[in-house]
Amino acid sequence: MRFSTTFGALFATAAIAAAQCQFQSVTATSIGRACNVGPTGCCLVMARPTLLIPALDTGNCRLDLGVNALEGCCGVTVVARVVVLGDQQAATPFPQFGRDCMLHIAPLAVLIATPDVQLPIPSTLPPLTFLAQGAALIQAPFGMNEVMTFTDALAISLR
Repeated sequence: MRFSTTFGALFATAAIAAAQCQFQSVTATSIGRACNVGPTGCCLVMARPTLLIPALDTGNCRLDLGVNALEGCCGVTVVARVVVLGDQQAATPFPQFGRDCMLHIAPLAVLIATPDVQLPIPSTLPPLTFLAQGAALIQAPFGMNEVMTFTDALAISLR
């Protein structure tokens, strides 16, 4: 089933009837590379890529999409996190953020993550696959430049 046909039902539902969650697993496959690593401040801490981590909460029938970026080390803060959702791959370059920075999906929605996006799953939703990519704006202390990091783009399947 195309993601766009279920998009409104999945993410715009104001109230969801309490029902047992029909999904038992979530899988994620990379469909595009991450770019940039965030600053670590003045510590001797290795930089690591920002990650988009999907987790299925079957008790609440909810999909959590976490944008995991290094934060709190030597004054490093994450200023903003976003998750882009879509149903088609794309290749939109963002050279202002880095030579290899690219949005790998055609966006249908851009959601603010704090640090997670929590998406309720309607009990009538059939199994589906959609695309997601996260980004984080990371600020280092002492006047260092802000860095925009992009996660891998993921094909996420709910089964």
